[in-house]
Amino acid sequence: EEETNKKIEDIFDYFEKKPIAAASVAQVHKGILKNGNKVAIKILRPNIEQTLFKDFKFFYGICSILEFFSNNCKRLSLREIILAFANSSLDEIDLRLEASNSEQLSENFSDYELFDTPDIHWEYTSKKILTSEFIEGVRIDQISDLKRNINIEKLTTIASEIFFYQSFRDGFFHGDLHPGNIFVDQSGKIIAIDFGIMGRLNLNDRKFLAKLFNFLLNKQFYKIAKLHQ
Repeated sequence: EEETNKKIEDIFDYFEKKPIAAASVAQVHKGILKNGNKVAIKILRPNIEQTLFKDFKFFYGICSILEFFSNNCKRLSLREIILAFANSSLDEIDLRLEASNSEQLSENFSDYELFDTPDIHWEYTSKKILTSEFIEGVRIDQISDLKRNINIEKLTTIASEIFFYQSFRDGFFHGDLHPGNIFVDQSGKIIAIDFGIMGRLNLNDRKFLAKLFNFLLNKQFYKIAKLHQ
């Protein structure tokens, strides 16, 4: 209500107060808009930004002390790891970035009928709120449910193809692909959710990975060693 300057009942015909999913920085509620569309409403936890900054300052301080007293710790580059983790986490607390990631991924697959992302309702999306289409589907790890009307071998091939397109064709990929973020609808289409963590690969990175896969598949281990060198 603070973000939209509207009462919940002015936006939704139905809003489920008990979250249907919860994670470290946000939780998700189910709702139905006035136009009848089912939506998922992701809401940041109160004061999460200040909490994260406080935690990362603490971690960074501990790493600095460890590196001062131990050369072994220095070789691990702990502070750089914390900084990378902090940058990734801070991206997650601006839900507008997640919404734009979703739309970019969907646009990249506009000509591919077997993969999609939820539609974004931008009028009810801000830094602290993300409102998107509610996905009706089966989690990709619920094999027994999928087997009733889905060819699992074909589904596996499609899932692999989707990830290779993201990584090698586009250099823009979903960075948090656990089963809770991948659903399959009745037609066999794969739908991903939760785009807070995305990966990017430049052309050189993609070439490196392509060579690495090729050498691995052909068991050319000496070439793998030379490639890393």
